[in-house]
Amino acid sequence: MGRKTLPTQIEDTMRTYPFPWYLAVPLTVPLLWMASLAITELRAQQLTALAEAQQQEFQFDQAQATRRAAAALSPQDAELQLALAKGARALWTFRGTPELKREADSAFKRASQLSPHWAEPAYEHARMYSFKEQYAHALKLLEPAFKHDPNHAGYWLERARYLEALQRPADARTAYARCEKLNPVRACVDGVKRLATP
Repeated sequence: MGRKTLPTQIEDTMRTYPFPWYLAVPLTVPLLWMASLAITELRAQQLTALAEAQQQEFQFDQAQATRRAAAALSPQDAELQLALAKGARALWTFRGTPELKREADSAFKRASQLSPHWAEPAYEHARMYSFKEQYAHALKLLEPAFKHDPNHAGYWLERARYLEALQRPADARTAYARCEKLNPVRACVDGVKRLATP
């Protein structure tokens, strides 16, 4: 019997020592999970774009239903929760139903929980109640925004407006002054002048 060539030796080795398929399972499962996650995120993004298009067409209820579907697909996405909250807030502002209020409150809180260092959910949540002239509650909801982003002029302007509406001129002027120092926009400058001590 002649000497085996290298290709023949490799074939014999593969027949003698087959690849243990079960070793591939731990590698395959994460890959499948990542692929599934990517598909889910893509679908959520598509639904978000659809909701925006529906909003532009004044299909407000359909847009909110689409946002709910997107948030359900990707419940750990803080931006989707914020979009859901803002949609519910807009509907609640005009309709005033307790269901929409609960949906908005819950989604704002969820967005804050998912992204604890993000100031925008607190700011937007506060605006929900300022629209209804519930300034004391709005002021309370706004406070976390300063913890996360204390140098945002817009937050100081919002705070100043609430304080002025609550008949707290000294505190309001301090907030306007802080806003003016960060960004001397007309609203802040005018607020400082308007509430200047005689």
